[in-house]
Amino acid sequence: MDKETSREAFLRALHTETDQEDRREEELEEFVYRGKVKKDLEITGLEFIDMEEPEAEAPRPEAVVPAEEPDISVSLFQKGASLLKKAAGPVKKLLFFVFAPILKPFRKGADTITRRDWVVFFVLILAVVSVLGFTRVSIRLRNHYRTAESLYTMDMGIRNACPDGVSFSVSDDGSTVKKENGQESTVSGEPYYYEGQDRAMWPVRGVWYDSGTTCWGRIERFSSVERGEGGCLIRQKGGDSLLLKGMIYDNDDCYLFLEGTLLEYNGEKLDLPALSSVKVQMNGAVEIYPYGGDGIYAPLDTEIYASFGNGARVDIGNDILYYPNGSYRLTFLDLDYTDELSQKLLDQMEAAAEQN
Repeated sequence: MDKETSREAFLRALHTETDQEDRREEELEEFVYRGKVKKDLEITGLEFIDMEEPEAEAPRPEAVVPAEEPDISVSLFQKGASLLKKAAGPVKKLLFFVFAPILKPFRKGADTITRRDWVVFFVLILAVVSVLGFTRVSIRLRNHYRTAESLYTMDMGIRNACPDGVSFSVSDDGSTVKKENGQESTVSGEPYYYEGQDRAMWPVRGVWYDSGTTCWGRIERFSSVERGEGGCLIRQKGGDSLLLKGMIYDNDDCYLFLEGTLLEYNGEKLDLPALSSVKVQMNGAVEIYPYGGDGIYAPLDTEIYASFGNGARVDIGNDILYYPNGSYRLTFLDLDYTDELSQKLLDQMEAAAEQN
């Protein structure tokens, strides 16, 4: 019985080995044949197609999606989120450094808490609440402006008086809202002038441009602009007071000049004193207020330029500022990425200009 079993196993192994050898010989013959055919085709200039290995499917072209315009609100949100993410680490370490020693007795149990621990704990809570309250009040004060003094503004050449003062605030969308006699209205860049004073209030965010250099900076809303010797004194809430020349632009269509300029339009020339304003409307009309004089409202038939005494000139209709050295720039800027005007910013720009 054992011999028969061994004999059957031997025959099966021999048969399997024979089959494997036959299969290897067939594969070798097929390989040689395919290689010979491929070589013959290459000699004749024909292409060899391997039927057993199909060609890889060519990648399909992806659909072209038209580029969308960037969403400013999303970009601002991403910027703020990035800043918060960067600040999270240091703030977390600071809070741990401050709170860990104070909260240590409370973690151990009631028996380890002393009267001094309770006093320190409540003082810390009071300090945190005070800081949050102060921050909230500061933001509110920065976004509100109230005066009981008599003001006026120019609209289509007509003087609109606010004899009982006026209140301004900032809406959720960032626009400036005027509140007067129980009514609210959104305001643009036209300055509000104080009656009997050489002073105006700039109601929106804007850009200041120097007329003699390439310096500029962001002007915050509710800034005070007062005539002075050799220019105008600009006072911003919580910022520096600076005596400047040039102009302020509301980043839309209104210019407030901080020094005397020569206005050219419709074939006419008009001298404008400091604190004068010019606005080109979308309908092609121009509003001009020569400070201290009567307002002008007229259709604009030609280009309109304001020239400074040093040779600088601004194309008011196209928002282009030409410098005395022949260079020029567009006056429109992204205010969220423009540095706020300060003495430090002016010093940095002047130093960079000297190096160049």
